[in-house]
Amino acid sequence: MDGADGFEPEKTEFGEHLAPEMRVALSCARAQDRGIFAAIVTLDQRLSAIGQKTREPIFAQMRMAWWRDEFAKEPVALAREPLLAALRDSFPQGSAELTALVDGWEALLLGEGAEDRRIDQFIAGRAGVFALLARRLDCEDHLPEARIHGALWAMFRAVHTDFSRDSVATAMKRFDHVPGPLPRRMRPLAVLGGLSARALRREASSLLGDRLSPLVALRLSLFGR
Repeated sequence: MDGADGFEPEKTEFGEHLAPEMRVALSCARAQDRGIFAAIVTLDQRLSAIGQKTREPIFAQMRMAWWRDEFAKEPVALAREPLLAALRDSFPQGSAELTALVDGWEALLLGEGAEDRRIDQFIAGRAGVFALLARRLDCEDHLPEARIHGALWAMFRAVHTDFSRDSVATAMKRFDHVPGPLPRRMRPLAVLGGLSARALRREASSLLGDRLSPLVALRLSLFGR
């Protein structure tokens, strides 16, 4: 899908097998930006796996806390974990947004508070890292659109978590409009946000679950909306 080489990685450089929609999003990133996007979506997927696959909540919370503690350290600290090293290198001023993503996943999958607050925290986490990407790519003029795309991606995930219909419906009312187009360097965000918005409207169970979704992804990658 990338105009340069059509690259669609099965694995990231960190050894992760990404979800199909993440691979599609990465495929439309510019070659020099692909590592930046890969670090963020790999972190997101890894945090999801911690919450879903760790049997004992206390162990999942400990693993979340490890990421939170690492992001609180000075970026110059030596990181042996390749993903952590890449995140520190790509986002030396991004500890707040990366920590918020950890907090969001923990609230969504392990939290015990009010559903509305947990959903809002998860939305804030994904919207925040999309805004972080926009700043990293020198696209500050598109921060509001980046946040909306991140919120839509988060909302699709929240819909498929065990929350009441009322809590999900309340959150969805805030994101019932389509954001404007994103520039070329931000097309991976447009793919994830646009596919999420479409899936929410269709009440679909996946972002790439029908025969037209690949064409929608192609349109989003080419035109940003």
